[in-house]
Amino acid sequence: MTEETSLPVMLDVEKGEVRYMPISIKPDRIAPVDLAVKIGTNGFFLEVSGEHIIEYKIETAEISEYPISCHKMADGNYAFVTAEEKQILIFTSALQKLVIFDMETKKIKEVPYPDNVREIVFGCGCRCGKEVWLFPKLGGKLLCYHTDSGKYESYCLDIVLEKSVHAIRDNGCIYILTWVGEVYEFDIHNRKLEQITSLRELLKDHTVSCLFPSDGKMIILPGTDDRFYQLNIKTGEVRVLDNCWPPDVEFEKMREKWSKFYGYCEDENFYYLSNRVCSHYLRIDKNTGKLIWIKPILPNAKERIKYIQENITEVVVEEEGFLKVFVDDVPLERKIVKNRKQCTGEKIWRVISGQ
Repeated sequence: MTEETSLPVMLDVEKGEVRYMPISIKPDRIAPVDLAVKIGTNGFFLEVSGEHIIEYKIETAEISEYPISCHKMADGNYAFVTAEEKQILIFTSALQKLVIFDMETKKIKEVPYPDNVREIVFGCGCRCGKEVWLFPKLGGKLLCYHTDSGKYESYCLDIVLEKSVHAIRDNGCIYILTWVGEVYEFDIHNRKLEQITSLRELLKDHTVSCLFPSDGKMIILPGTDDRFYQLNIKTGEVRVLDNCWPPDVEFEKMREKWSKFYGYCEDENFYYLSNRVCSHYLRIDKNTGKLIWIKPILPNAKERIKYIQENITEVVVEEEGFLKVFVDDVPLERKIVKNRKQCTGEKIWRVISGQ
């Protein structure tokens, strides 16, 4: 889903081409999306606000939205999302409940968290077979949900986790990363948690965003930091990886305080990530840990104007030259604001161009 318009796009990871996907019926409104999950040929996207889930059917190009009652904050409403058969399990961060969305009935079922973790705000989660583990933003308790029985188990820790941001499974353990660069190992079988290392001194005032296993090591990706790190799981040794960014990378200055990476998908061989503040996509080889950058070939301005006008009611793209193309290319009647008898886009263009 695109950030500015929440419309589906497709990236060819080999060619780098980004293409719009068709939509059969224009949606009534648009909203930014957060986490996503796929069931069969359908994609499900959670609104940032926590109010709706958006379903996109690839085969029929239908797009629909359904209420999910996960709103608590403007952002950060979810700890984890996963699919279980024909259900989507949405673990909320601060609402102390699991919301189960049924793909067939389009209805939701709410399953409250146990009373003994009601004070915990969860930051991230990880799925291990029939278990989903949730890790706190701040606290000393873990929550485990069993997808087969629908029951919870909670565990008290000797360690207080702070600002957990990402968790991933590897070789019978879950590795948890915090914003400030602390890495923990949770032994699933023994239910034991221990800290492996801390990047606090290396990060100073910066943050990290996620970590990925590869050949006995962990690749740690930057948040507000610019550097990539490699962690040796056995020794706890951390080294800075040099020359990771592609030479032609471009960063968006207005988003320099944003976390660079958020969310990912994977297949048998690669992790795939889109960067929130720079011009390239990233995939990581699971076997070698190699970083492979993809510079996307985006649709041109005319293609974007045509697609946006066909699928939403507004055209908002902050890009040099976009307004001129809009004025030159879009018929006058498509630019007239209803009931106001003026061509807004053309009027603005004449003002800024001095005509």
